[in-house]
Parts: sequence; C-alpha cells; structure tokens
Amino acid sequence: MSRARGATSPRATAGGSPARQAWWAVPLLLSVLAMPACQPRMPQVPSTNWTLRIPVADSTFTIASVAEDAGYLEIGDDQSMGLRISQPMGQRETLGDRLSVKPVRPTPVETQLGAITIPGETVDVPPIAMADLIGQEIPDTGIALPFPATGIESDVELDLSNRIQELEIIEGGIVVTITNGLPVPLIVELELFDNSIGGVVASIDFGRIESGSAPLSDTFDLDGASMSGDLAIRVVGTTVDVGDVLVEGNPALQIQAEILELKVSRAVAKIPQQDLPESRLDIDFPDDRIQVTSAEIRQGGLSLSVRNDIPIIVSVTLTLADFQDEGGNKLALTIDGLKPGETQEKRFVLDDFMFLPENPLQLRVLYSAKTDSTNDFKEIASDAQIVVNAETEELLFGEVQGILNNLQLDQDPVVQTLDIPEGLDNLAIATTSLEAWVTSGVGFGSSIELLIEGTNNAGKSLGFTIAEDFEAGDPDQPRVIRIAPESEQLTDFLNLLPSEITVTPTIKVGDGESTERIAPEHWVQVDSVVFESEARFEIKANDRINPKPQNLSLNDEEARIRISNNLISSSVITKIENGIPLAVRVSLQVSANEDSVYTNPILTIPRDGEGFGVEAAPTDPATGRSTGSSESLRTVVLEKEELLVFLREGGVFTGVLVEFDDTDGFVELRASDQIRVQAATEVLLELNESLVQGR
Repeated sequence: MSRARGATSPRATAGGSPARQAWWAVPLLLSVLAMPACQPRMPQVPSTNWTLRIPVADSTFTIASVAEDAGYLEIGDDQSMGLRISQPMGQRETLGDRLSVKPVRPTPVETQLGAITIPGETVDVPPIAMADLIGQEIPDTGIALPFPATGIESDVELDLSNRIQELEIIEGGIVVTITNGLPVPLIVELELFDNSIGGVVASIDFGRIESGSAPLSDTFDLDGASMSGDLAIRVVGTTVDVGDVLVEGNPALQIQAEILELKVSRAVAKIPQQDLPESRLDIDFPDDRIQVTSAEIRQGGLSLSVRNDIPIIVSVTLTLADFQDEGGNKLALTIDGLKPGETQEKRFVLDDFMFLPENPLQLRVLYSAKTDSTNDFKEIASDAQIVVNAETEELLFGEVQGILNNLQLDQDPVVQTLDIPEGLDNLAIATTSLEAWVTSGVGFGSSIELLIEGTNNAGKSLGFTIAEDFEAGDPDQPRVIRIAPESEQLTDFLNLLPSEITVTPTIKVGDGESTERIAPEHWVQVDSVVFESEARFEIKANDRINPKPQNLSLNDEEARIRISNNLISSSVITKIENGIPLAVRVSLQVSANEDSVYTNPILTIPRDGEGFGVEAAPTDPATGRSTGSSESLRTVVLEKEELLVFLREGGVFTGVLVEFDDTDGFVELRASDQIRVQAATEVLLELNESLVQGR
C-alpha cells in the first residue's frame, strides 16, 4: 500500500528497511533522470516521495548581446544602444569618357549666290558722221551754205552679245560721253535701245549742245532694268538753224560708252568667277555640362557635306575656326570642282587638336565659296545656293580647362540585407542621422545625390532622395569628405526597419561657376553611407523577441515510462528579472520541432498565452535609463499530459518568448540592461517498487 501524497517519511512497502530502500534507489534515479544540462535534485532525507527539479530554461538577454547578434545595433561609448547601419560602397568613378560631348546636329545652312556681278568695260562706239546724222550728203565745198533745222534720228550699235544674252539688273548703268563735232548746235536725247525686245531701256536728255563745246557726260540708269546684249544708242533730236554754215572736212558726233559693273539677279551670259558671301555654320552643344575654355581632343571628328545647287562648278573652303594644331594653325580643307547638283562630304579628324572655342557651348564652321568662270553661256540666278550640313560625332576631351555644371557620374546601386528579427515591427526610433563618406580626386565643387530605398519583412517599401553639396577635392592629393545631409524622411525610413536597403548614388561634378582644370583620370569615390540613431526607442504597439529555442531531451525510454507511472504532481516555476525600461510578458513555448516553437507550439506556459507580466525596470525620468530591476516569481501546475510533453521521445524544443508592451514615450537602452528568465519543472514522484523495478 503506498503512502498518501505529500508524505515525507520513508516507509517500506515491499520488504526491506526504508533506509535500505532509499540507499539503492538514489543511484538508480540519478542515472534514470539525468538529462543534458540538468541534474535531478535529490532530497537529503529519505522519503517515499521524491521531488525532481528539471531545468527548462535559464536565459539572460542583455542589450549588449542583442546588439552583438544584430550587426545594425551598436553600443556607444556611453554604453547606450543605438542603431547603426553602415553601407559599404567603395565605388570609384573616373570622369573618363564622361568628359565628352556630342554636338547637336545642326540645321543645314543655305548660302545663296547673291547678286551676280557682271564686270564693267569700255565699249568703242563709232562716230556718227553729219551726213548720217541728218540723212543727206554734205557737199565738201569749203564755203558757207545755208543749214536749216533738221530732225535727227540715228543709231549706233552697242553690241554686248558676245558675252551677254539676258540680264535682270539690280544695280548698274552705262556712262555716255558726247562731243558735238558738228558745225551747228544740237538739241539731243540719247536712248538705250534693246534690239532684241524692241524697246527703250533707258534715256538721257542732254538738251542743247553747242558746236565745238566740251564733252558732256551722263549715265543710263539701269537699276531694275531687264535687257539683252544686243543694244544700240539711238540719237534723237534736231539741229539748230543758225543761217549759213561753213562745212569743212567730215564733221561727226562723237559718243563714248563705259559700262559700269552690273549687279544682276538673273543672267544668261558668260559668267565670270563669282565669290559667295563668307558664311558660318554654328554647331551647338546639347547642354551646359561642359563649358570649355580650352581642351585637348582625345578622339572625335566632324563630317561636313556641301551640295551645289548653282549651275556652275563651285569650290568651297571649310574652316573649323575653333580648332588648332600644335603650330597654332586652324583646321581647314577645300572641296574643289563641285559640279552642279553634286554633294561631297569631307570628314575632319580632330584627334590631338586643341579646342579653343569662341563660345564655350558651340563650335563654328566658317566657309567661303567661289564659282568657276564660264566660257559658254549659262543661265544663273542670285537665289542659286550651296547647302552646307554637318554630321556630328562625339568629342572625347583630354585635359579640359573650363566650367563644369553638374556633370553626372551615375553609379551602380548597392544592396544590403539586414537580419531583422520578426516581432520588431513596432519599434520606433526617436531621431536619426545619415552621413556619407566621399573621396574626391576632382578639383571641382560637386554634389552627391542618394536614392535610398528599403523594404521590410512585411513587404512594405519606402524610398526617398537626399542631396548635398561638397567642396572640391585635389587630384594630386585626394580629399576625404564627410557629408551629413538632413532629411525629415530619414527617421520614417529607419522606423520601417528595412531588411533590405538599396542605395543608388549619383555624383554631379561642378557648380556651373568655377573655372578649373580637369582630366579623364580624375575621380570621385563614394566610400560608405552610414545610418545612425540615438539610443532612444519607443514601442508603439506590443512587440516581441523570439530567442533561439533550446533542445531538452530524455533519451531513456524506460525512465520516461517509470516517471509517467509514478507521477504524483508536477509544476513549472518561473523566475523573471527585468532590468530593461520596458514592461515585458514572458511565456514558455514548447514544440517538437525547432521551427514551430513560436508559430505552432504544442504547449504554452501559461496556458492563456498572455505570458507572465513583469513591470518595466524603474527609470530615471530625465534620461529614460533603468535604475534597477523588477522581478516576478510564478508557479503553474501541470497536468500529467502537459508534463509528458517534456518526456516525448526525441525530446522537445523550448523557447522563451519575450513580449514588450507599448511605451508611453521614448526610453534609452544600455548595454548592461538585461532580462533573466529561469524556468524549471518540479516533478513529485512516489517511490515504490514500480519506479525502482519498472513495474
């Protein structure tokens, strides 16, 4: 007959003295109940009932260990915990081919021939004899004869048809000089008559010209006139009746003609060489990122094409006025013999030339052209033209003297993954900061732009951009620069607790004002981007920590059966010491699998799942730091089935779930702050033959 539960005095139940029974039972219990990391506590006084204490958990969570396990938490010099995420970058970007520009393809420039120049000449005009002038024979008597007033109309040829067929004149004229060699005065008007069209082109009214007077000159005004080359000067007028006139020899009217240079809009003629007006093609840069004062051209070219829409062969000289060779000579070439309707293209190789622009944002093409002279008749008009066009290529600069304005250096994004434990979703950070470290080997003031994107364990994303200027570096002695931009979005970003952070840096070189020297080998490097927070946190809603579960196993199956058969009672005793300034709730989670300890436990102590509540450690109101600790000692009686969970074949995994209550404000966590959780299962067994002998 067994002793009632709770008895403490040993009594024999199957023979032998109580002392003897206790003596051989103790080694057996020690061997049967021995478990890894625990030893049964044996009573010092022999008894028929035995109380065994099996450690279930003894864990101390210090803020220092939490920070050590999480690479993004940091203990400061004052032993307070803050958040620090260092994003190594190490991306060095040389300016390289970014010191380049591809000029904008220009609109073709049309240069018209303009006014066609017909050179002047002096034309020999035969004298008009008196007989021809008055239309009758003059007797050669040497005596005075009566000479009544007589009408005059006589033509003298002014034939230009050997070089001119048609002209549409813009500006020009014919200077006519007349000398009256007749023995009588004349009243005379001269008409320039076009035999081809049968009309008067221009006229000059000389009025009365005395006999033997000095030569008189005037001009046929041809401005705006159209005419052929088959011309005549027509003399129209009368002689003056002066009575008897002595006629001696062969008197005549002398006319001289000088054709002035003619400017015409259209001509069918033998065209002398024509010089087109000097023209210019401006080729603009696409933007003002690189404003060159002087630059070496490492590589580049420019193709120019010329189309001849003039019906005469043309020669064109093209000059790149902003480029010089080592001797200071401008870069020029000539296209000879460009036929009517033909297009020719020439490529300028600009490698190793110096670029010395008049305008830092464009390059100039100067060109001049001339036509060949013709030996046959050509029809030509002033609106005939040549067309100059350019096909631009990228210009790669070597060393540049000038101004840079936000020359962009894009860099690859850098992704960092953080192991953020589940359950920290409601942690809030008071204030945050960011600093970026840049090494500059470029002598221009610049700026950095950081696109920061993050995603947390819940899939929530947030992104923002910050920008900050930084001073010039030194190409010969690179300068390390700390940049600390401010951003209101940074705190929100870190409170997201992103498990993945992507930082995409963009460097923009140059302030658009300073003139400096730069070369392709100059560089800028983004070394790192560091996120930091001060040691003040807030729990906005209930939160939790899931420490790594521990394995608990009893491998002896026979021992498990004997304990089960002789169980009187069992309970779990927990002792919690909370030294952090956060109220906590602690529960023991038990599962057969490590992965399901916190997600699908087979036993939770206490059963309601709410945990054992422990008040926050007392704090200093001014700093929010803990000044002591709070304790809780709890006992939970286990049902037999609950105890048997710990005795499962293959063992179990136990985890201490620590849950935080939300806080009224921000608190400060220090390295020495800790939570200690101790838990043990006490098992009361009846000592009898079935326990000892397995019955």
